[in-house]
Amino acid sequence: MAENDRARVPAGYRNGGQFAPEDRSAAGLVSDMASAGEYSETEHTVRSPERMAYDGIEVDSPGRMYDWANGVEDELQSIAAWNYAHKDSAFEPGMEAYHLGNPSWVTPEQMKAVTRDDPLVLDRYLVTINGWLAWGERDGNGDTAKEREAFDHWDDAAWWAEQSKQMFDSDDGVPDEGSYFTELDPDEIDMGDYDECYSDSPERLEETARRFDLKS
Repeated sequence: MAENDRARVPAGYRNGGQFAPEDRSAAGLVSDMASAGEYSETEHTVRSPERMAYDGIEVDSPGRMYDWANGVEDELQSIAAWNYAHKDSAFEPGMEAYHLGNPSWVTPEQMKAVTRDDPLVLDRYLVTINGWLAWGERDGNGDTAKEREAFDHWDDAAWWAEQSKQMFDSDDGVPDEGSYFTELDPDEIDMGDYDECYSDSPERLEETARRFDLKS
């Protein structure tokens, strides 16, 4: 499977069966990434810091998987804040990017930097943060069967890859405000009402840029 294909959903995708599985190719699910990839690689290269917010989080119970995923999310949201502050140069019209929630967006290269270009880390993050593991009845410890299974397969890349595939193949697997790969929506980026979402100080934005080598 080509890079990012599992996590790609059509532009304007919303759950509820608007795009049946047989229609996804036509809707842009497997559209060409050449232009977005060329843009991000030549003008917006990003580096991975030696330490991430999710490093050092000991996943010793199913519940701790969410702490780990939130650590990945924290790093992505700090980059999204920088992108929003530099939205005129961070994105190009029509490019594809990772949607994290309105109006949070990161480029493919930025996602690679945060996940260290490791498919296991990417699949773990997407599957966990989108709530795929939370479906079902909970046991006496408050865990679902899927959460217990995920905990038992924490370092099993093949298991997480299969869960990611199932999630993105499902009509209701990813929430509207979830994390997925799609065509960037400029209307969301341009919504000034969301300024309060990105209250990072100039000092923190500068630190984010330094850590990931972000340039406007």
